Amino acid sequence: HSNAIAGPIPASISALGNLRGLYLFNNLFSGSIPSMLSPVLQALDLSHNHLSGPIPPELASSSALLRRVNLSYNRLSSTIPSSMASLSRLQILSLSHNQILGPIHPLIIASQLSYLQTLDLSHNLLNGSFTIDSVAPSPSSPSSVKQELFPSLLTLNLSFNGLTGVLPREVGDMTMLLNLDLSNNGFSGPIPAELGNISGLSSLDISHNNLSGSIPSSFTQLSNLTAFNCSYNSLTGEVPKLSHSFADSAFSGNLGLCAFSSSSPCPAIAEAPSPGGPYDASTTLGEGETSFAKKKRKKLLHDSSLKKK
Repeated sequence: HSNAIAGPIPASISALGNLRGLYLFNNLFSGSIPSMLSPVLQALDLSHNHLSGPIPPELASSSALLRRVNLSYNRLSSTIPSSMASLSRLQILSLSHNQILGPIHPLIIASQLSYLQTLDLSHNLLNGSFTIDSVAPSPSSPSSVKQELFPSLLTLNLSFNGLTGVLPREVGDMTMLLNLDLSNNGFSGPIPAELGNISGLSSLDISHNNLSGSIPSSFTQLSNLTAFNCSYNSLTGEVPKLSHSFADSAFSGNLGLCAFSSSSPCPAIAEAPSPGGPYDASTTLGEGETSFAKKKRKKLLHDSSLKKK
């Protein structure tokens, strides 16, 4: 690696039948990824090159023992092949900083990635919704039992894509997560309260989306959360008391948010006078005030000002 080697990766590399690790990162390789590699290959790092074209669907079948795959910082295009979901021993998959298109469903439907710890698909052209309600049960479990998706996942990065739709509440079932970055997409709707179930979560970035509603009160349970950013959404309401303090910039761009710092208190809500008590003509009755009550209050204010004169 790091030798400034240029040109295509020779197809004859597949003849190295006992190759367990292929590290060609930080070079100038161009062309496509060979579709056939060693059947005992466990680590593949082709990152930081000029490789283009699709990820070969045959890669998963020809090298089924792969544990670490890093194809980031290339010019790969097309969609994620569904065969990648069959790499049952895969622990790290990084496809970031490419031009990969389409949805992420191929990695989710019938996924066997139970040992996956890092999934980085950031800085691509992925689109569609992030739904995880189609996870098939494993062959060893009853068909009625829905399997937990990515039970070993520690880092999930889907940032800087074109993903849309609501955030699935099932993300809260990924209880091993430490780092979750969903920023710079087009997600909408509320923040799932189930995210508060990920007790070990230390970093959460949901900034630059179209999320609405309030920050769930369940976030007060995230005692390990030390990095948080929800800026530039359409969030409203009072920020719950989080276990750590965060800079104002973590909440900026949400005009309806309040109480995230001493300089952003929530507006006081005026109380209506108690029944039978003295009537204060200056009391604001709020949006529910009838037109008759409004006229009466205006008259009382007018009469009061005349008496003072």
